[in-house]
Amino acid sequence: MTSPLAASWSPEGAPSRRDVALTLLLIAWAVWGISTAETVAWGWLGAGVVTFAIAAGPLAVTRLGDRVGAWFRGIGYAGRTVVIVLFAVTVWTAMSLLDSLTVPLSSFAYGGVFGIAIVVAVELGRALTTQDWPR
Repeated sequence: MTSPLAASWSPEGAPSRRDVALTLLLIAWAVWGISTAETVAWGWLGAGVVTFAIAAGPLAVTRLGDRVGAWFRGIGYAGRTVVIVLFAVTVWTAMSLLDSLTVPLSSFAYGGVFGIAIVVAVELGRALTTQDWPR
């Protein structure tokens, strides 16, 4: 039986096999990045975990999350690609121009990967207990 807590913040339901595979690849990338980094800002990494887990989990099913999700889906694949690329270029440019932001931003991003992985793991665990997986 699905717990009320997990069911109440399930934005997309059970993750697909592709979602799980992509999550595992991103975790491997983040672990590699952290292990090869000269410096990791652990506080920023922790902030990334919490921020992304909340944003992709409980916040995603609020009215604000529904509106943002609807807008993001409404702009289509090309629009989403443009938004993601612009965001990545903005962060990369800030990290290049402001060397002091490199460690905090990269640590926050690695934490974000782990935050998303937590949401995927919770959803996968919920789906496995309800026999709603694999999709």
